[in-house]
Amino acid sequence: MATVHHACRFLLGCWIFYARLAEGAFRREDESDYLADYDAILAASYATSMPSAATSCVHAGQAPQELGEACVLSVNTTATSAQELCSGQCVCVVDEGVTLTMDQSLDVVALVVKGKLLWDDVSQTAAEQWLCAAYVTVENNGTMRVDVRSEEKRAYIYLKDNGVRHEALGHRALGGIHSSRSAPGLPLLEIAGRTLRRTWSLLAATVTSGVSSIRLMHDAADMGWRVGDRIAIAPTQMQSKGEAQWFYCMGINKNEIELAADAGLSIAGITDQKFLGEAHTRAEVINLSRNVVVTGDNFTLVACDPAGSSAVDCACDTNINKAHCTRGLHVIMASEGEHSISGTMRIRHTRVEKCGQRGTVGR
Repeated sequence: MATVHHACRFLLGCWIFYARLAEGAFRREDESDYLADYDAILAASYATSMPSAATSCVHAGQAPQELGEACVLSVNTTATSAQELCSGQCVCVVDEGVTLTMDQSLDVVALVVKGKLLWDDVSQTAAEQWLCAAYVTVENNGTMRVDVRSEEKRAYIYLKDNGVRHEALGHRALGGIHSSRSAPGLPLLEIAGRTLRRTWSLLAATVTSGVSSIRLMHDAADMGWRVGDRIAIAPTQMQSKGEAQWFYCMGINKNEIELAADAGLSIAGITDQKFLGEAHTRAEVINLSRNVVVTGDNFTLVACDPAGSSAVDCACDTNINKAHCTRGLHVIMASEGEHSISGTMRIRHTRVEKCGQRGTVGR
């Protein structure tokens, strides 16, 4: 009996712990509660600011226009030339055997890479550069390499909500597909930003309300952290209570960081909770800044389609009383037809944000 009692107490404890952890989360059938909190959820979310010159990329809420024939890049070219060739209402296609070099920003309706797209510190001469499209997909045996590691450069892949949909991957997709129409070989997508030796550390001492600096277990400069980086301190309260707090690095002196409240580096202090830094419990401190960012238009609410495909669309489901989906961007490497292997995707030292498509299967 003692064993049974212990087991019951253990299961009851697990259930209570799980219930507390799940508090504030939404199940798929909780649409009314989710929609009631939708604006507040967005307001509490952080997103990287795009360069002011990239305003043409923003398409959220605009009605899609009818597409014409694909604009095919059939010879080796640069983004400068591609921008002119793909300026109409067409999907821009980098043909097999063709290399597109990203020597400037490129804003197109959508982009398919069947050849090669190369974007690195040499091709990008400006401090900031972007690629904007409804979707960016690598197909057949195509290759897309983004390798921008310079401390002085920032690169953005912006997936816009212009209504254009990839037939297999759906709306606002970054990734690739190995299909029955593919040539021999597999699609390859690689994205890499500036390398950080460590992306997180631990507090070396407890910090309390009003403190405007923290000490880490590691030297921040040696880890690759810089003034202006955005960092977050994880909560250390019992049973996952408390909230993380984020700052900007206003100053770095070995393992000590001065805290700022905003990108303008206004001094800031810890709020009314304690973040532990004792040996038995140390809060994680995480660097959230990356020089390569995958982002896009804000999330949009989409009404479900009774005739839609559950695999790529917002299909209605009367079993769970779903009438809407939330459409952000989506990162995926997939296969179709008789192929079981999709391809290769490697994303390192890169921030991916505004992602997820709640209500769409697998998103």
